[in-house]
Amino acid sequence: MSDANLSFEDIHWSNKFAAHKHKPSFKKHSEIIRPLIQTRDFSYGSDAEKLLSVIQDKQMCAAQARLLERYLCKPKQYLTLDIDHISIFIDCSNNSVVEKLLDNDAICNPKTKTRATVLKVKEEPNVGKVHKKRYYDGKIGVKYTRRFSMTLFDNTYKRIQLYLADGTASTSNRKALRLDIIPSRFSDFELQIFFQHLSSIIGNTQYKQVIRHAKCQRLDIGFNMPGVSQLFLFVDHANNQSVKAGACFPNGDAFAETTYIGDRKQANHYIVYDKVLKELKKHSERYGWTHRRSSNLLRKCIVASRVERRHFFGEKPLKLSNLHDAKIDFEGLSFFNPKLLPKLEKPKLVRLLKNKSRRKKGSETEKLNAWRALRRIYIAQKLPPFRLDTDWYSNAKTKLIDHFLATITLTAKNDAPNSKTLEQYRHWWQRSETNKLFSFDVRPVRTFDPFKPDRAWQRAVESSAPLTIVYGGAGTGKTRLMAERAQYLADNGVPDNEITCLSFTNAAADELNQRFRTGFTVRPNVSTFTAWCGRQLKNLFPEYKGYRYIADTDDESGKVEVLNKIIKDLKATISASDVSDVLSLAYNDCKSISKCAEPTLGKSKVNECLEVIKHYEKYKKVNRLWDFEDVVRELERRIKDKTTAETLGRKHKHLLLDEMQDTNRAQIKLLGRLLESGIELTFVGDISQSIYGFRGSRPELLTKFAKNKDANVCHLTRQYRASKQLLMLTNFVRQFTGTGSRGLRVRPDSDGTLPHICHVDRLDNVLKPISAFLKKHHNTDTLILVRTNSMVKKLKTTLKGLVDPEQVITMHRAKGLECQNCIVIDPRFSGNVIDTKKEFNRLIYTAVTRPKYNLMLINSLSNTHYYKDGIDHEDINILDVLSNLEGAIQSP
Repeated sequence: MSDANLSFEDIHWSNKFAAHKHKPSFKKHSEIIRPLIQTRDFSYGSDAEKLLSVIQDKQMCAAQARLLERYLCKPKQYLTLDIDHISIFIDCSNNSVVEKLLDNDAICNPKTKTRATVLKVKEEPNVGKVHKKRYYDGKIGVKYTRRFSMTLFDNTYKRIQLYLADGTASTSNRKALRLDIIPSRFSDFELQIFFQHLSSIIGNTQYKQVIRHAKCQRLDIGFNMPGVSQLFLFVDHANNQSVKAGACFPNGDAFAETTYIGDRKQANHYIVYDKVLKELKKHSERYGWTHRRSSNLLRKCIVASRVERRHFFGEKPLKLSNLHDAKIDFEGLSFFNPKLLPKLEKPKLVRLLKNKSRRKKGSETEKLNAWRALRRIYIAQKLPPFRLDTDWYSNAKTKLIDHFLATITLTAKNDAPNSKTLEQYRHWWQRSETNKLFSFDVRPVRTFDPFKPDRAWQRAVESSAPLTIVYGGAGTGKTRLMAERAQYLADNGVPDNEITCLSFTNAAADELNQRFRTGFTVRPNVSTFTAWCGRQLKNLFPEYKGYRYIADTDDESGKVEVLNKIIKDLKATISASDVSDVLSLAYNDCKSISKCAEPTLGKSKVNECLEVIKHYEKYKKVNRLWDFEDVVRELERRIKDKTTAETLGRKHKHLLLDEMQDTNRAQIKLLGRLLESGIELTFVGDISQSIYGFRGSRPELLTKFAKNKDANVCHLTRQYRASKQLLMLTNFVRQFTGTGSRGLRVRPDSDGTLPHICHVDRLDNVLKPISAFLKKHHNTDTLILVRTNSMVKKLKTTLKGLVDPEQVITMHRAKGLECQNCIVIDPRFSGNVIDTKKEFNRLIYTAVTRPKYNLMLINSLSNTHYYKDGIDHEDINILDVLSNLEGAIQSP
């Protein structure tokens, strides 16, 4: 068997687009386009002029046009079609397939020793997000009860998801099997390893029968265009009369990297995206790669774009044997000639670069789309768009599907995997250069010289800028810096009563006050953000003198109590917590209540919610009450008045804000007003610890605020809390928090022990590892951190008599605390998917950075990501990543 057939060297994206495999002209043009990709945040950056200088270069546009014409008009010579995703459904109600796969866990045990060294099958603890109405099985009510991940060498990049419905979870008792596959990631040989395994369990005859009757419920077909940059691809939507919607990623004001033509949530659609940027971003996030390592890999590749057609068969899935008849085509897709781009006005091209999709037909945003201007130019210049050759596509699709079916039915005319070839494959994998890409990037921890001054610290403390922003990871001394900054201002003539230090919780404010009483002579005003806002309103406006807060503590129990009473009086069916969430979202994000209510509660509950809020606002007014959001919004409204702003500015010369990453949109707006009034601002915080997204915190707004206000930005990198061994792990986790965070450094003498990790199958079974840890570390100053209040309650019962109940707290409550030892319990034990990937990773970072000396992670046996925005066949939970960190973590 040839190496080419054994390996996937030519299949992996880093090899497909390796510069040395393509023409010198490809490399030349890529060297001009590639610097537009920023590997710190995997975007095209924000410099529009830099992009336009390349995109409107006539020679570059002509070169991109030649490539586009070559691929789309002469595809037989230059284009390769592939299947990017297929979902196969098999009804097993009238056969024994499900029983055979589950009998003695046969699915998890490859029959031959050689196959078992290559193929790894694990059962997942839940079925994930598989029950969706857009799929055929979702429409007919199939309820899957078991999920298995089949991988090669435990590598999740090369994974097939297998779902089984044993009939116990649905009223119809329907049994079924589902396979979700990304064929473009596998060679034929590799795919056959999986299907040989299934055939060996089911039996050859029955396997061929079920495959013959299998149905396709989703099929994604696409092609790559090496050398073509997505930046030059603009769709002529006039040829898509049936397409009335679309979207771009990222959202907002960023330059588009991915364009969806059609409604990606509800309908079949096209996707056009930057292939290398997307793959590199996913790969770097998955393995914690540094900016430098990502940049090095990017430099070895040429630019490439990908075009896909994503098709859901809905209620009419096709048998695999009839898949050629699927009406999946690219006829509605045509691309403007890049030669038109230099002729388009710059403002319109910038707008087009941010929104390449088609918004809802007839909407105001759709009318603003600059693609219409590009179309007028093409008509005037007589440069028609490029379209894919339909005859070629039809033939290529048939051949592609035939080849795939021959592979999975094990009838392909090539060498099937056997003991000899599997052993060859295993040896090849071990020495493969591509395999080295699937390695985690654990950087050694750098040290700092404690006898040398910290210039970043000094620059922050002595800053004379109107706005100073200080970023610092856990343990970098941010709170002390805030105190030193206040002392510096006082020593340089600013009266104590004109310096104000703000935090977001009463506990944090108390800690600040305590800090100032120890080693500092300055006595500034210290308060929570909302209390300070309320005080200014009372001082400036007599009508607010008698107002009280509806809740006296950091939680909002008083608010919920009032809402419950109103709901009861109105005989409404909505919950008080739902109304409270809508109010917070509306106030914090500065949106109308009605706009926030529908996506949060559903259309049927909107009117009821609005009625409850109407009575709530009336109740507050009659009883002269505020809630926390009111004071921020009202102060921001009041200081729009120039006289009021000047009065406030004279009383407060400097305002210092702790935990800046917890600010929401409304607070950012107010802070902007305060800056304009002449108050100098200093913010300290760590975006990697932004864990209050559910309260409206938006750290990305802070980054934008800093840029727009020309802030003096300082980065603290000296870490004073954890040992070198702990910091190696926490620096690694920090890379997954989506902030482009810098690694922290330690003192040379900060030595310790490696963190420990253990795995248990249920939360009830954490007693043994926790007991061993506490015995070893004498149960002194130890925190046990969990995700939810219900987990706190359960663990307190489980550990009764072993620990003080106050040692068991949520990860959110632990923020800002320090301890000698810490045990972090996997949030997946809660059984609830609560957080997005970024939120989950930031929460884990916050948790693992609490201890000074000893850390133990207790992981679930789950291999499921548990991210709200995760993709089942793509994402790996950060805790599973940590389990594989050789040299950075150990088993107890």
